Amino acid sequence: MKKTVAVVAVMLVAFLAGVPIALVARVVPPIWVDDQGRRVPTRPCPEPGRTREWAIRRYRFEHLPWSGWPTQPMFVVNWCGHGQQFVPWPEADGYWTLVPVVEAVAQ
Repeated sequence: MKKTVAVVAVMLVAFLAGVPIALVARVVPPIWVDDQGRRVPTRPCPEPGRTREWAIRRYRFEHLPWSGWPTQPMFVVNWCGHGQQFVPWPEADGYWTLVPVVEAVAQ
């Protein structure tokens, strides 16, 4: 929680000083939280040579058909603009985690 407050404080100070938010966003990576305010795990960007991470999202079953699943893999674009195909995988608590489709398997 302290780190989240610190990130918000940095963004506010930058805004008040006239620093473009896009410049600050490059310096301060985003922090993702779940519906209970806990940090979620991350995975590296799928593009080679990139150091950015993005959140491993979990979905409820009733939300998956909105993306066209189960007729096709889901294509998700992360916050840095790179996308990847995923297949939903059930977990014991009723949520579904998106598992990346490896390029060799997708072809």
